[in-house]
Amino acid sequence: MDNVNLLNGIFKQSQEKGEEYLHYLDIDRLVAPCYEANDQAPKKPRYGGWEKEEIAGHSIGHWLSAAASMYATTWNTELKQKLDYAIDELGNIQYSEPKGYVSGFPRTCFDNVFNGDFQVDNFSLGGSWVPWYSIHKIFAGLIDTYKYTGNRKALDIVLILANWAKNGLGNLTDEQFEKMLICEHGGMNEVMADVYILTNNKEYLDLAKRFCHHAILTPLSEGIDDLEGKHANTQIPKVIGAAKIYDITGEKKYKDLADFFWKQVTNYRSYVIGGNSIGEHFGSENEEELGITTAETCNTYNMLKLTEHLFHWFPKAEYMEYYEKALYNHILPSQDPDTGMKTYFVSTQPGHFKVYCTPDNSFWCCTGSGMENPARYTRNIYYQEQGKLYVNLFIASEINMEDKNMKLRQETSFPESQETKLIITKGNNETLPIHVRIPQWAKGEVIASVNGNEHYSRVENGYLIIKRRWVTGDSVKIKLPMELYTYKSKDDPKKQVIMYGPLVMAGALGKENFPETDIVADHQALNDYPLIDVPTLLTDRMDVNKWITPEQGSPLTFKTDPVGQPGNVNVTLIPFYKLHHQRYTLYWDIRNDSAE
Repeated sequence: MDNVNLLNGIFKQSQEKGEEYLHYLDIDRLVAPCYEANDQAPKKPRYGGWEKEEIAGHSIGHWLSAAASMYATTWNTELKQKLDYAIDELGNIQYSEPKGYVSGFPRTCFDNVFNGDFQVDNFSLGGSWVPWYSIHKIFAGLIDTYKYTGNRKALDIVLILANWAKNGLGNLTDEQFEKMLICEHGGMNEVMADVYILTNNKEYLDLAKRFCHHAILTPLSEGIDDLEGKHANTQIPKVIGAAKIYDITGEKKYKDLADFFWKQVTNYRSYVIGGNSIGEHFGSENEEELGITTAETCNTYNMLKLTEHLFHWFPKAEYMEYYEKALYNHILPSQDPDTGMKTYFVSTQPGHFKVYCTPDNSFWCCTGSGMENPARYTRNIYYQEQGKLYVNLFIASEINMEDKNMKLRQETSFPESQETKLIITKGNNETLPIHVRIPQWAKGEVIASVNGNEHYSRVENGYLIIKRRWVTGDSVKIKLPMELYTYKSKDDPKKQVIMYGPLVMAGALGKENFPETDIVADHQALNDYPLIDVPTLLTDRMDVNKWITPEQGSPLTFKTDPVGQPGNVNVTLIPFYKLHHQRYTLYWDIRNDSAE
């Protein structure tokens, strides 16, 4: 991430708003539960919401990962000072704890587990709510802080914590360990694999493998989809960890299960925005059941992490097609551009609205992953491998390729414009194949013109390839033709979404009978809020471009002919990422009036 910068546009604005929230949060309040868990008085009272529950402490872990990633992209010294202070505080807590334990809840539940005689269910272990899930966030935050900022104390803390876990879990039989994994445990296999990478101590890799939940991962490795009814975000981190273990070991079963899982979820268990799950659980294959509690935002954060692994193994456009869809239509829309607050669920219920966290009294899981998302926007715009540069996303940005002594700048206002321009701002007459993704949504041929006259159209794995010696001032202009089209849901052809390029176009339905505020402490507080009637779109013209036209002077705003029924209503459509604090519809009931 440290060699890519955002220049301007919607992602830069969202990154800046996300950074504001990281600065706003008080470290003393975030670490307060960790002091209390160690029977020490905190410097300030803990935050509210989930930080007053047994899951407390997960938020400081998310904050560390978010702030470390943000520092790696912005080099904000104030944020670095705040990170160092947070690490010092966690170190002080750990130093006074006999076993080196640090988390936001007492160690008792783990003591029960390490003794081998413990109770467990899907969300409870040793008498506590998802303890491995919560402490996993602290593991990950410490690791990210060390990786992205070089803070040695963060590494020291996580190694002491890893040894505490390793020593305690060494008492468990394989049967007891597998029983323990019934409870949601986040990406513990991933962080133990990371600790192995940092230390080269095989004991941590062995522990990462023990944290692989055989009941879930073995069927996936055999090409069996047994996901229906399972808690979605419990499973995704398990697969990410397996992918990391493949990166380390080359054991094919881990690669196969990750690829199979990704294909099943993205192709058969996801909504048009790239999110998945209803009521936090996977539904049936090829079903897009609409509802208020659909598309938990954490799930998509984790699916993007998994997609990154797969693209590194197989640099094919299909992985970045999903990445782009989920990034523009779920991750970007999940942050309120006014307040920086985050969504938990993204409702697909026609006529409903988004619900956001409060700054001080929510701290849901998706508040935490939502802190991290804006710091990750620079990831996967570009990818370098074996002397090649992949341009995956059309986002205004700059990449510094020190190994090639080159800099490339991407200038674009996409998706408001239908083109992007790559400019070599520093060239060294180096030969570099540039692979530009050809989007599946492109309506027409994608052609690259170099310096205004040389045209390239060779395609491989969904990428247009431009190979030449690059010098300072070379430029590549790429046309990205877009038009409106419809997406038909997997379970009902009349249930359709209006798209423009990669964008889900939401029907902006205004504030009729809208709640006093959509920023709430409880993410389910407005689940039963009354809905409104949503028009059915009735037309005999199958091509949406015949009855939807752009609004002049308003980029990416469209209006339908009076096809909304009852009442011959005109409907305004805007990108979902632009829609906040009003009612909306993503999935329309579109019917052919000639058949009625």
